[in-house]
Amino acid sequence: MSMPVTVPSAVSLTRRGLLGFALVWQALWMLADVRLWPSNQSHLLESVLVGLSWITWGLLLVSVFVWRQNTGRQRLTSVLAGLNLVILSLAAISISLLSIDPTVNDWITSASIFNLVAGLTGITVWNPRQWTWVFLICAIELSIFIGFGFVFVGEMTLNSVILYPLYALAIGVAAASAQRGLATGAETTDSMAMASLEREAQARLISSTETLVTQIQRKVHETVLNTLTAISRGNLPRTESVQKMITERSAESAKVLAEFAGIGPLTLQMPASNFIDSISDLIEECGYRGISISIDGDWGNSLSDEAENSLVAAVRESLINVLRHSEATHVTLEIRRTKRKNFQIIVQDDGVGFEAGGRSGFGLSTILKSDLEAIGASVNVDSSTGNGCTVQIDYEPNDRKLLSMQHQSQGPMSNFVLPIVAAWLLFSFVNIVLVWDSYSNPLLNMFAFAVLSTVGFVTIYVSFSGSIPWWLVLIGSLFAYLGYEIEQRAIGLANVNQWTEWSSELIVAIFFVFAAAGTWWSWFVAASVWLFIQDNWPAEFLAAGFVMIMTGAYLGWVLRRNNRVIKSAIEMAASDAQQAFLSQLHIKSRYPGLAYVNPGPTIELLKKISEGSLNWESPDVQHASAVHEAYIRNVLMSRNVSASRIIGNVSKIALDRGVILESSISEFLFLGDCVQQAMSTIESLIEMADAGKIVRFTVSGESDCAYFQLVGAIRQDLDISSLAFPNSGELEFEPDEDGYQDFVWQGRCGSHSGTLTRVVE
Repeated sequence: MSMPVTVPSAVSLTRRGLLGFALVWQALWMLADVRLWPSNQSHLLESVLVGLSWITWGLLLVSVFVWRQNTGRQRLTSVLAGLNLVILSLAAISISLLSIDPTVNDWITSASIFNLVAGLTGITVWNPRQWTWVFLICAIELSIFIGFGFVFVGEMTLNSVILYPLYALAIGVAAASAQRGLATGAETTDSMAMASLEREAQARLISSTETLVTQIQRKVHETVLNTLTAISRGNLPRTESVQKMITERSAESAKVLAEFAGIGPLTLQMPASNFIDSISDLIEECGYRGISISIDGDWGNSLSDEAENSLVAAVRESLINVLRHSEATHVTLEIRRTKRKNFQIIVQDDGVGFEAGGRSGFGLSTILKSDLEAIGASVNVDSSTGNGCTVQIDYEPNDRKLLSMQHQSQGPMSNFVLPIVAAWLLFSFVNIVLVWDSYSNPLLNMFAFAVLSTVGFVTIYVSFSGSIPWWLVLIGSLFAYLGYEIEQRAIGLANVNQWTEWSSELIVAIFFVFAAAGTWWSWFVAASVWLFIQDNWPAEFLAAGFVMIMTGAYLGWVLRRNNRVIKSAIEMAASDAQQAFLSQLHIKSRYPGLAYVNPGPTIELLKKISEGSLNWESPDVQHASAVHEAYIRNVLMSRNVSASRIIGNVSKIALDRGVILESSISEFLFLGDCVQQAMSTIESLIEMADAGKIVRFTVSGESDCAYFQLVGAIRQDLDISSLAFPNSGELEFEPDEDGYQDFVWQGRCGSHSGTLTRVVE
């Protein structure tokens, strides 16, 4: 399936985002520590290498800024990223080796650059090579520190010799694992993108087609069927305005039916700018028919277009039902607002009523439910014979429902969160073990580790189901502060150094995850708590911990932005695909009634009425209108495949005979030979039925059986001997006083039966 809109590669966007994150990380890391500035190095070689790292950083920034998918620029970007890592590695090595001079103490400076290089390697070198380079960088650092660190034991302690390389290894492994996790997620997104896009386009297509067919049916119902019913019923005053109304509606109905048959440019959007205007034509017709109408209330401008359109359609259908069937003299329309600002709409008439639930097919309840289902409104139709009809619609505007329809789901973040938090939990544990004797209260120190470990494990667990929720950010930040304070109590008056304060490193890792994988404001909470913990204003703004939290915030912004870009592209592509697929052929294939309709005779009748060549007040025209109304209703007002196949030929015979055919056909699962036999019998009966009597045709079905019934009348002087079908159901006749013979034919067709059998009551 060719897509008119190109969906960007998730892998490409993720790589670009990670490179951008690496650039921000490197810039903030080196700017925050004055010992890493080119002007503050002990030797010229160190200054040159650090300066060159800034030059490659700038070139890499430009390359990332002009990033394009599947071009040579990506290869250039990869080369620049590798060159930047090589220069930084050489700078760290040179600073380490030149620190063997007793007058120079640059071990911490070189360790800081090694840490940065290990992290950048894990981020910018693509899988699987990043693992090799991370371990190589850490091995070089470990070799230098072990080989030369013991020479100046006062400057490089045993713990530092071990923990500095382990610290770099923790950064590198966490970064490489996080990159692998994000890349895996991106690869999965790319592998599923086109399939998901096609499924979404098809789902939208089906939904849009169903909605379109419903709207078209409503249009036909409101124009064609309503006009034919108005003509067939008669009883309208003979005034110029009524004549004009019939003429205009007949012309409009002919046009709508012609467009419908070809799926032409029907105007389907319900005008809903003003409620009263949207039903003014029906109010006018109520006046013509002598039906008084009282309206109380309005919903103003408080509804969405979708909700207003659906509610207007439901009100219109209720009023059309009053005009067509109720024989009412008064209608009341009320729009109420409840205390919770919900809507309640009531349409009540004083007509003849009907037995609610007794009708099936394209009836009042069916239409109202289809109109209101999309917006979550409910409808109750209360009616009984002789007591009028009350339609009550309840609608609760639900903004949360609208938000849930915006496709805002987010996949699990565990591939990113797990390696970072796990790496620092492990490093913190090793750190505690190596400096166990440095604490005044080692057990209390382990309790601090237990508190922070709990935060870490909960964060990992929650990340499997999506991003980090807001409540965990708040609670986790408070417990992080608690763990830090407990660790400080554990240190007491003991020797304080960078290794005894292990909690700061673990808290930064957790806060980095909060900022990157949490809500958009998580970085602000994490940064605020971190600044409060460190209590080192304003210098802390340039410290490594705060820098890491800020880079996490940047990475979170990148990930969210990439997610929005991909979703927006898929949304556009799906929309374009939907429009491309929404063709006349597809609509016709989804709408079986179009295969059986022949609108020509009905269009011709309506045109003649609109032109005045046929008198709409004559009994013959009124009867013809009733016949055509029944024909259009039977064939077009259902999307039931079984009903369309069964009623198609039968309705055509009834139309040719001038018989008013009322049908009610439920869905059933088979169309075997016995069904065809039943239809042959029914068609024969309709061909002999008298045009002056209404014929009623009913099919009710279960999973393995269909029940047929045909009720009508034929003249008594016709020979009915040939209509005895002993193997085709049961046919009964009963003479009446008007010279007709009423008949009832009933049959049953089972899925395992090849012949019809009579219905046993």
